[in-house]
Amino acid sequence: MGVSADETNDACIEIVAEVAVEVRCDTVRLRSSAGHDANYPNDTAPIGMILVPSVNGSRYHENEYTEREDVVAGAELLARIVGRRMLV
Repeated sequence: MGVSADETNDACIEIVAEVAVEVRCDTVRLRSSAGHDANYPNDTAPIGMILVPSVNGSRYHENEYTEREDVVAGAELLARIVGRRMLV
């Protein structure tokens, strides 16, 4: 089953990068074309993604594991972005 990929939004990428610097998260900008759950909200709103590292780079696998501190950092980043957007 193929799913078409939707482009992430430049403004979303910018705010993720800005807030990541504020909370001292390491960042790498990746141009992603989401071909999964992000497709659905993209019909009504722009999308961006926050990716947190998995140990050994494993993803979409039963052995995938992310350190707690990375999950917490990703959640804090998301919370701050949402909070900032609500003030606009």
